[in-house]
Amino acid sequence: MSSLIDRALNGLAVNPAAPSSVLLRLLRWDDDSIRFILPRRGNLPDDVFDALLAHPEDRVRLSLAESWTAPPEVRARLLDDPSPRAALALAVGATPYREAIPPLPDHAYERLLTHPRELVRHETAFSPTVAPHVLVGLAGHDDPVLRRASCRVWDRLPPTVRRALLEDHDPEVRNAAQVQACQDGAELTVEAADELARSAYGSPRSWRGPRSAPRWPSTSCAPSTGQPPSPGTRRCPPAS
Repeated sequence: MSSLIDRALNGLAVNPAAPSSVLLRLLRWDDDSIRFILPRRGNLPDDVFDALLAHPEDRVRLSLAESWTAPPEVRARLLDDPSPRAALALAVGATPYREAIPPLPDHAYERLLTHPRELVRHETAFSPTVAPHVLVGLAGHDDPVLRRASCRVWDRLPPTVRRALLEDHDPEVRNAAQVQACQDGAELTVEAADELARSAYGSPRSWRGPRSAPRWPSTSCAPSTGQPPSPGTRRCPPAS
């Protein structure tokens, strides 16, 4: 019997014709599935959003951060939530499959990108919903992680800003910039490959020239050549 009641209550929670009075009564019901459905359903009345934001349980309030249907202005109100997890939940945001999520208001990004917690700032910069013009403004930031995030909107960056990122003192910023820039021509592709080889091997020539024969340290095992081993060298065991 209870399963039938649960299904009926869930049906009410998704019913677009359900008035605020019904939805507010459902919110008071101690049921996880209803509390999952309500923040994510479309066309939720304002007074129900207010009730969700004022709910005594953190997980119910923070569920709005994961909602892809809640208006950005409503989600931004979580910045004033007393929970220490609210800012991070908002920075990560909703990640529905193949569905565009409108960005938060600019004032919300200003607070998230200046948040005292580093993880919040970095998650905000790499959120799939962050507004492109916000990323453009990060190109000259002191934090290299945020400068790297600006490369996500490479096509929107002025040429002088692109060149500065390509010559950035931080190797990860340079790599991110070169991955974007190499799509514009062969010369930049070579520069990007050189930089990646330099980061990985210490020299760009290590990927260009012919591969040299491996050098086997005296304490390592060497491949069998049919000749007696030199002192200090042991043979690799035969493959099983």
